Amino acid sequence: MDIKINTKTQEKIMIKIGDIYKSCNYIPVRCEGIDEYDGVWGVSLVDGSRPHSCDIYNCGPVKISEEEAQKLIQLWNTEGERGVLLYEGWTPEAIDQFIKKWR
Repeated sequence: MDIKINTKTQEKIMIKIGDIYKSCNYIPVRCEGIDEYDGVWGVSLVDGSRPHSCDIYNCGPVKISEEEAQKLIQLWNTEGERGVLLYEGWTPEAIDQFIKKWR
């Protein structure tokens, strides 16, 4: 099944094998699989690591374009997590709190 509904946003999510999605960690991922429990997984386009998996209903992966993926790859490689989070709209204060608590 290719069409799911994100329970947080009520948006249709149409991720198929081969598509690029942005994981809940803001990593561009090439989808390699979809399971019967509504999970998607794939390979990071930043560093080639795998698996990067998200639950369609709870994580809310977002299908993105090749251009958006390239922008995120560039940010990860030049500015790291902090730069990506700023690009995604986080405030410096929120980033500091997040890093202090979770990293």
